[in-house]
Amino acid sequence: MSGQDAHRQMTVTEAFFDILYVLVLQSLFPYPAASIEYVIVFAASFNSWLGEAFYNTRFDTDDIISRFATVLAMVAVVGQGNGLAAISKHSDLFRFGTFQFSYAFLRLLLVLKYVRAWWFISSKRSLLGWFAALFFIGAVLWVLSGVSCDVATSLALAIAGVVVEYATPFLLLSKMVTVHPAHISERFAAFTALVSAGNLFAISGVANPPAVGHDSSWVTQFMQPATHPT
Repeated sequence: MSGQDAHRQMTVTEAFFDILYVLVLQSLFPYPAASIEYVIVFAASFNSWLGEAFYNTRFDTDDIISRFATVLAMVAVVGQGNGLAAISKHSDLFRFGTFQFSYAFLRLLLVLKYVRAWWFISSKRSLLGWFAALFFIGAVLWVLSGVSCDVATSLALAIAGVVVEYATPFLLLSKMVTVHPAHISERFAAFTALVSAGNLFAISGVANPPAVGHDSSWVTQFMQPATHPT
């Protein structure tokens, strides 16, 4: 898939993928926005969406392999959201590794996509190879963040991972492939609308997450049987 495909439009799979990020961002509501942990986790969550969106608009083929990879990516996004919600009973976002591992898995899937594109698009192998290598380094840093027993070390590794991943596109600007303007605009518009709607629901109390100190895992709550008045 090239960024110049004249008929590139947002797919249903991409729309479902974007919807899941509403759950991830709402899971961050119990945390103080001024904390460095919040900033890093928010930056990583947004970067995971950016990575998928920009890869899709440049190189995605929308075939069966690509769709299967997107399904796996959705599982990773759910893991990010549930990881944040499950640890909201604690004050430390980096005390457990669920979010880190889910994020790293999502980024490693993206690395495999770039490796696949490297195999088939010989004219862009330099760009694709650098993307795969640098994003792999970022994912490894997040894995190390997840396995670290020291909170400060875990946070430092996560910060390093975010820096590497955000810096990568700027380091490769001279080699960059142009995006499909209509497709990427549609992705950003849809993502913004979904996240804004989710935030409005949360602010209005329609989807207000539990406060820190309660079991706010939305997956756990979803699986609990409904109670009926007798």
